[in-house]
Order: sequence, then structure tokens, then C-alpha cells
Amino acid sequence: MPDHSMPEDAALHADVAGHVLGILTPEEVMAFEAHLSGCAECRNEVAELSGLGELLAKAAPPVDVPRHLEDRTFAAIERAAEADEGRPPTVARSHVHHHRRRRTIELRTVLAVAASVLVLGAGIAVVRTVTEPKAAVAEVIELEAPPGRSGSAVARVRTTATGGTIEMEVSGLPQPPAGSFYECWLVAAQGDAPDRPNRVSVGTFTVDADGHAKVRWDFEADTAKFPRMGVTLEPPDGNPAHTTDRVLAAKRLL
Repeated sequence: MPDHSMPEDAALHADVAGHVLGILTPEEVMAFEAHLSGCAECRNEVAELSGLGELLAKAAPPVDVPRHLEDRTFAAIERAAEADEGRPPTVARSHVHHHRRRRTIELRTVLAVAASVLVLGAGIAVVRTVTEPKAAVAEVIELEAPPGRSGSAVARVRTTATGGTIEMEVSGLPQPPAGSFYECWLVAAQGDAPDRPNRVSVGTFTVDADGHAKVRWDFEADTAKFPRMGVTLEPPDGNPAHTTDRVLAAKRLL
């Protein structure tokens, strides 16, 4: 069993944290590993701290800790180490006790710093999560055909500062004549007409043999100015303006 009364041996006890973190010099590594083979206490502490390096590797990048927080943290570590010492050391063991106290403080410091890094890292992750822009909530708009016609659609509209997106699922529309197509529009609040257009095109589509379609478009229009939505059937005449009545209209405003 090693003689723990020797100052050199006591100093080697203090190298546990350095060994775990891999910061010892080659000479110190050799000396500590020789000591480790005969010291069960140090072997136990190395085993307890074996996962520390991996935890630190997973931590967030370093951050600047406020000076007052750093001072308070390490002052608390010193007080805890002193409290653990119990009674004053005898004169014969005072040098050994000094090294064991140093080892206790170093181990507590390593654990406290590791915990602080991980907690701060988690805090940063939370801040980043909270401050990341949230995805726009989709507003669901139902469209239906005028009386006497078939067809319906459900549009999910997400608006942003520069426009937004529309995802639409269409059901029951008849297939358009050859060359014709359906067109989706955003319409001004006061409405419009072929002779006084007040709308913007979102995109065009056609339907399959069962009258179904699933489409998605990006748009740049301001939905506050164009809160109505409709679908028309357009002929292949090259005219970008709407020329027919709506085949689907939204039940409410955006």
C-alpha cells in the first residue's frame, strides 16, 4: 500500500483531474500512471471522472462569464472544500493535508467548471431556440363552387413580411378543356371584375381525371390588401388577366 505521508505521493493525488482531462506533461503522465497502479483511491476517482472529457466535448462553444459570477462560483468551491476538511491537521501531516486540500479543490473546480459549461451551453441552446424565427402558422381557407357547379378546395396560407405560401388541395373540379387551365387569385377586399381588375395571380393548375389536384405556390402579395381568394377557369388566349367568372370562391377573408 503506498505511503500517503510522502509529499511527492500527495502531489500525485492532485493530478487526477489533469490526467482525466489529458493536460499533464508526458513526464507527469508516467509518474501518475506508476502511482495509479498502487492507489485504489485515485483509481476510483479516475473512474468517476472518466466521462468528463466527453461531456465537455459536447458542450456549447465557450462564452464570456460575468466576472462577478465567476468570483462567486469559485469562492463557493473554496468554502465547500474547507468545510470538508473537518478538523485542523496535525503538524506531522500538515504538508500532506495541504496537498489533499489542493486535490479536493482541484477536483471540485473541474466538476464545477464542467457543470457550468454544460448549464451555460444548455442555456444558450434555449436562447437560440426561443429567438429563432417561428414558422408562420397556417390559416386554413375553404373554397366552394357557386350554386349549380361542382368542386371545392382547402387552402393553407402562411403569410410572411414579404408574402407567403399557399398549399391547396382541390376536389371535384371538372377537367378543363384542352389548353385551358385553372388559376388561383388573391383579390382586393372590395372585389373586382373583368372590366376593373383588382387582383394578383398566385399560380395555375389543372386536375386529374377524378377532379383532384394538390398544388403549392409562393406569392409576394400583401394579404392585407388582397384578403379574398378565388379560382377561375382560363382559356389559352395568352391574356394574363382573368377573363371568366370564379369557379371556386373562399368562404371568408384571409
